Amino acid sequence: MTLRRLRKTVVDLFALEDYEKAEHKKQAINRLQRTADELSSTRSESFTQSDLLHHMIKVLPFSPTEEDPKGMEGMSGQFFQPRTESWLALHHLDIDRSSVREKIEKFNEDLDNPRIPAGFQSSTSIISEFAQSFAYRIGWYYTANRVGTKCDLMLDSDWFPTNGFLLEDYCKYIVHWGLSDAWVPGRKNEGCPHAMLMITHPVDGDERLLRGEVLCILETMKFRLSLPEFKDHCVAPVMIISIAHNKGRILQAYWDGQYVVIRQSPFYALNTKDISTYNIFVRYMANIPIGDAKEIPLQNGRL
Repeated sequence: MTLRRLRKTVVDLFALEDYEKAEHKKQAINRLQRTADELSSTRSESFTQSDLLHHMIKVLPFSPTEEDPKGMEGMSGQFFQPRTESWLALHHLDIDRSSVREKIEKFNEDLDNPRIPAGFQSSTSIISEFAQSFAYRIGWYYTANRVGTKCDLMLDSDWFPTNGFLLEDYCKYIVHWGLSDAWVPGRKNEGCPHAMLMITHPVDGDERLLRGEVLCILETMKFRLSLPEFKDHCVAPVMIISIAHNKGRILQAYWDGQYVVIRQSPFYALNTKDISTYNIFVRYMANIPIGDAKEIPLQNGRL
């Protein structure tokens, strides 16, 4: 084969790959939109695994307390590498700071003397207010001053806060959940399509996935995949910190070429003084984005 023919063959291969990737992304985004429309048209507040499987959404359980962060790199379906417990122990809260001590004391006082928020009459509004207060608490543990960091875990792990406007124009029609915070990878990982969000719900949760959790995942994936800066990416991994009333869980989701796969942790009670519960959440929020998001998943699979 001559050099000219070899060069043409290489160019043709790249063109074919780009075309296949573009077609895959188009079909994936259409699938995400179609599924979001189908689920948003229902009146269900939550969905069973069987319900979601009919919509090509697969739910897999995982345990944050048993999962080993070491060796995750290169593993299929892993896109968020949490910090280890030993790493977090080296970066504990800076208790020598009076502001840190006072905040923890205030949290504990609120638990000892829970009050119904003034001006809130319905059970839904009260539950929603409690969920937002616990979301604030998790956020504080994430951004509080810590030993051995630049300042806090958010800065040290290089996640950039978007002040909640990540989905401002894309989720207006979704009701019964609230976007508390949203983060995207910072400068060190700015080419990563990963996204992390914290959302709250005005309902109690159980083992079923809540409407807001599923729709938030679908809309975030669709939004991130549609951005020009991620034109070469086929997967937009999403992690959700989900707070329902006084408990929270972690969800991690990705597109595998055929299903939206959602990894679901158990709920953890947040009305506790035990800092180890909050450490579970901050270890995962201080994660390192990993995984190959550019490769077409299941290239032989059909959408």
